[in-house]
Amino acid sequence: MRKIAIVVLCMVLVPLILAFTVKEKDGSNFPQFSITFTQGTVGATATALTRECLKMHIKAFAANSGNIYVGDSGVTADKGWELDAGEEVVVDSYTFNEVYVIGSAAGQKYAYICYN
Repeated sequence: MRKIAIVVLCMVLVPLILAFTVKEKDGSNFPQFSITFTQGTVGATATALTRECLKMHIKAFAANSGNIYVGDSGVTADKGWELDAGEEVVVDSYTFNEVYVIGSAAGQKYAYICYN
């Protein structure tokens, strides 16, 4: 009898636990995000990731033979956040043309997910 009561109790409580709305600190509804996936290839010339995002995950492809560097418009292999093949970095709240990528060699692939 106890097992049945626990199962019934779980069946009643689980929907209640899962049905909630996320709120901001000020009580307003949490914003809904749209997600955009983009990929590209970069070499020794810095390329702007021209999307306005609230948050962005940038990942170097696992098959890359070299590294990708993430930074501002002056990014170089000596001045940038290094991503080895398969590594990623998260960038919060940036605007157009503030994030650039450059490769240590031609043909380095990257992908990013942009949350808006």
